[in-house]
Amino acid sequence: MGEISLSKKKFHNYLSGILVKGAILLSQLYLIPIYISGLGVGKYGEWLIITTIPGYLLLSDLGLTQTVTNEMCRLINLKKYEEQERLFKSTVSFLFLLGVILMVLFAGVFLVFNIRDVFNLTYITEHECFWILGFYVLNVVLSLIFRLVIGYFKALNEFYKHEYVLFATYMLDFVCTLLVLTLKLPLFYIPLSFSVIRFIIFFIINRHLSSIPFYKIGLTRELKYAKDMLPVSIKLSFFTLGYALLLQGNTMMVGTMLGGTAVVIFNTVRTLINSIKAFVSVFYLPTMPEFSILMSENRYAEAGRKMASLLVRIFLMSLGICLFIYFFRDFIMQLWLKNSITYSNVFIIFMLLSILFQNLWNAASMLPLAINNLSKLSLFPVLCAIALVVQYFIITSTRLEGVAVSLFVMDVLMLLFVMNINKKLIQS
Repeated sequence: MGEISLSKKKFHNYLSGILVKGAILLSQLYLIPIYISGLGVGKYGEWLIITTIPGYLLLSDLGLTQTVTNEMCRLINLKKYEEQERLFKSTVSFLFLLGVILMVLFAGVFLVFNIRDVFNLTYITEHECFWILGFYVLNVVLSLIFRLVIGYFKALNEFYKHEYVLFATYMLDFVCTLLVLTLKLPLFYIPLSFSVIRFIIFFIINRHLSSIPFYKIGLTRELKYAKDMLPVSIKLSFFTLGYALLLQGNTMMVGTMLGGTAVVIFNTVRTLINSIKAFVSVFYLPTMPEFSILMSENRYAEAGRKMASLLVRIFLMSLGICLFIYFFRDFIMQLWLKNSITYSNVFIIFMLLSILFQNLWNAASMLPLAINNLSKLSLFPVLCAIALVVQYFIITSTRLEGVAVSLFVMDVLMLLFVMNINKKLIQS
């Protein structure tokens, strides 16, 4: 496979990143009104509640896909091809075994529990719930191995190819979801189509990578190479858990405590707000390898100046978009949903403030993440868990405003914490 120049690689890295974020935003912003009009607020709210489960299951790889990809990159650069092959096959086998366990556990849960009663569902039947979650679990199993295989592009320092594959996958997901909702097919066709898409793309990518002499995929009984990666992987997984708690936990909390209508309002507003993060992240994610180089060469002062400049840019960019959304929110909602939804001024203000501070601490976290200082970021999932516990006791009285305030407080604390980490790293 031919090499491209550094300038072209940077261009493709930015372009592919923008395309991926654009595909995610297109799916979220365009499909929400179609979900609401096709299913109704009540059934769509229940769909959001039960589909939070696959979000948690995607954490079941314990962070292996990313950490193994990083390790394979190191081994390939050192020309230790046999070691990277053993690690790759070991991880594929580990994830395959994990997938089988997930499928067995899923079947067991449905035999023991009535999921419809557990989530207090009214519009979605137990039969529908079984097939929806069953195909979502299948999709999770396929996604674990799929993410590892396309992660091979990262190991080859071809990040843009990884992103282009993701873009194609997300766009196909979007088209299939749109077809299912438009044709009013059973909802389980959505996760089923996701599984088929990943299965087909897996074979296309595998055939493309097979031209590389040292790329070999397969199963092995030697799981110890994957197990050896677990300590560092679990640290990353623990940090990622915070995002799952933030995204899925709040949805489930709002849905179960305040009902389907409230969860639709919350997720609709949060989707709009998160579009800010999706756009801004394109400008700070590529800085991670740059910080890695600066810190490895002990150029701490330069890393500090680069971080300060980055935070100023992210702040100004985020503030400008937040102000635009605040002042034109009614116009945006009307244009987007073809209808208006009712929410308080306090709710939207604190949701915007929360994403402003979240963008800042996410940008600041590029420094510790660049040098695998993952244990230092363990406060994030702890704060998310505390926020959920607090919300459980006050949400019925504070409602969505209380959720927004708790998210804001958590992001302010995380910014202070990450800035303190960076100060210590730069001064070390």
